[in-house]
Amino acid sequence: MRGRLEAGDLLAFLYALVLVRQAFWLVPETIALVASIGVAALLGFLRLRARRSRPPLPAAFWLGTAAPLGLFWALHLAYPDVGFDNLNYHILHGERALRGLLAIPGDFYPHYFPSLNPAPDMLSALLRAILGYRLGTIGSCLVAVWTGAILFRALERAIDSRVVCALAALWIVCSEGILWEVGNYMVDLYGLPLLLEAALLVLPGEEEPRDSLEELPLIGLLLGSAVAFKLTNLVFAAAIGVVFLGRLFVVPSPRRDPRRAALSWVLAAVAFLLPLAPHTLLLWWTTGSPVFPHYNALFRSALFPPFNIRDGRFGPTSRLQTVVWPVVSVLHPERLSELGITSGRLALGFLGSVAALLIRPRDRRLPGLAIIVILGSILWSFGSGNHRYGLFAELAGGLVLVLLAARGIAAASGGGRALRLLVWFPVALLGAQSVLVLRDVARSDWSGRPTAFYEPRTAWKEFRRLGSDRDLKRELPAELRNALPSFAGWVDAAPKTNGLMALLAPRLPTIGLSAPYFETPANLARFDEALRALKGRTLVGLTYEEDLELTRKELTRNGFLIRRESRYEVPFFSNFTRLDIVVLELEAPPPLPVPPGREPRVLSARELVLRRPSASTSGWREDPSLLGSIDGPVEGAEVRGTLLVSGWARVPEQDLTVQVLLDGVERMPAELRRTSRLDVEAAVPGLGSCATAGYEARVVLGPEDAGAHYLAVVFRSRDGSERHYPGRRIMVLAGP
Repeated sequence: MRGRLEAGDLLAFLYALVLVRQAFWLVPETIALVASIGVAALLGFLRLRARRSRPPLPAAFWLGTAAPLGLFWALHLAYPDVGFDNLNYHILHGERALRGLLAIPGDFYPHYFPSLNPAPDMLSALLRAILGYRLGTIGSCLVAVWTGAILFRALERAIDSRVVCALAALWIVCSEGILWEVGNYMVDLYGLPLLLEAALLVLPGEEEPRDSLEELPLIGLLLGSAVAFKLTNLVFAAAIGVVFLGRLFVVPSPRRDPRRAALSWVLAAVAFLLPLAPHTLLLWWTTGSPVFPHYNALFRSALFPPFNIRDGRFGPTSRLQTVVWPVVSVLHPERLSELGITSGRLALGFLGSVAALLIRPRDRRLPGLAIIVILGSILWSFGSGNHRYGLFAELAGGLVLVLLAARGIAAASGGGRALRLLVWFPVALLGAQSVLVLRDVARSDWSGRPTAFYEPRTAWKEFRRLGSDRDLKRELPAELRNALPSFAGWVDAAPKTNGLMALLAPRLPTIGLSAPYFETPANLARFDEALRALKGRTLVGLTYEEDLELTRKELTRNGFLIRRESRYEVPFFSNFTRLDIVVLELEAPPPLPVPPGREPRVLSARELVLRRPSASTSGWREDPSLLGSIDGPVEGAEVRGTLLVSGWARVPEQDLTVQVLLDGVERMPAELRRTSRLDVEAAVPGLGSCATAGYEARVVLGPEDAGAHYLAVVFRSRDGSERHYPGRRIMVLAGP
């Protein structure tokens, strides 16, 4: 057994552990962890028994590939990861899902949870619990080393020198997309070794022909696991599948037993679906959509508006550009990623793959690998065009470039000087691209934190905290630490704070205030359900000083009253990284009253997980009895620049939400404030307190809005009713 161990086996065991853990979400935590470890260990044992023995990786790999990757990772260890996505949802997903607390009475859509598969975040949470916050990022380093080992094995067949193999594998892994994420808690890397190993399995070998179906179940398991770790990996899994089918039906193969072939296909399908099943079935059962909330224009879950989510900041801007986006994206780095820089590795790999198809190289693997890069890159362009989701194209494209260079150098070794210069020119170009990569990643990583070279004395002091950065509560100011046990629930209204909430108290229910979820009647009923579960208990929100005004508006818009604001400076596992936090003690809006004798009970966590959405709450009911007004602008008003719509909207014991329509099309206000309307409270008996019954919505108008328009508003209640309030004509004038 010892001779069959490989560089990625530890990480593969952890992959299996977190994927199996999802199958035990409904089982008590301790039993689930023990069962998950047992099943993962059994799977690892069976995999080792089935693996063919190979010589161990040589010292050249460990010194030339693994050691530099470990160094890149270590350079980021001094300062803890405070990246946006990490603090915005990755930590929350990992801490919640690892414990199995998928639904806590009082929850209302904590940010993205559990819509995104939390498997990679569970792995990060596990490593963080064992090693501490800084060392917990070792998962990204292990992914890079595992990927480098797979590449080294693949290159051994094309490059005679082990040292050159190791350096070539290092060059392939060291693309900017991968190095930006080595050392932090981003999850885009976790599927790369799985996709790469699957891609190499579907390609023909240089040695004796083998039956393509022999490895089919393993290929299915690898691709299914990669998609489970990141749904966007599906485009590359599809490209790998197309190449496999092409090889299966185009290339002659030995005669097969039909029953054995059918069994291979069945096992492959099961192996592909198993890693996806727990999370996908959970989403389908609880929301009515297997990919909730994405592609809801297709799946039509009653819990989300019927539109498809897409980040318009990134990717191609036309269908024609989509086809060539892998190449032309180098000219539009601002639309390629949040960082707005690129060294062009993606474009070089795509062009190299096109060249590999044209020149028909001797390496039998190159055509299939080139098709995977080209087809996968085009599918990625249609899907998102975001750099972070196309890292496998960089990786596989780099392998194509190295194989082409190796074959070219070997072919030119007996040729003239001009031929050798011609062959070595692309190699020099790849070297120059590497210089750009190192220049870009030396600045910082994806989270923006500096490397150890930044203020070395400070970095050395921070290094000394390795392994001791396990409990954020110990870092809190005494007053906040003493108050923490009195908190009964979180309100997630500000960016980058639910990660802090999860580190401080992951078992507390969380109310998320993401606007799209309030657009459906079914969710308004669930919001009331969460409020009933937390009624009379202390709710707290966290925000940064810089986001305080935005957070106040978000809380007010959703009916929360701020009772007290307390400011603290929180060391985030560090004396260097300190966060200016404002703690907001809140009073929640009252839930809708229910008739006497019909008080609903609070559902348990298990009942919440097993609950299905009600089809009867899928639409809004028009109710002309909802009260409100449009006080401004008046009929025929002339507006320039910013449209201010004001009035009031309330029924007894509840403020109504307000939407602004221009010519029947909703316009999202740049600012929506709730205001006090004591005059309405005095004039309309029975409404209760009108401290936030008023509204002021500011809509920014552009030059294209000039002309006559019909302004209207829609009032909506949490019981699923709405009223289209009669509007008025206004004239929008051109100019600022």
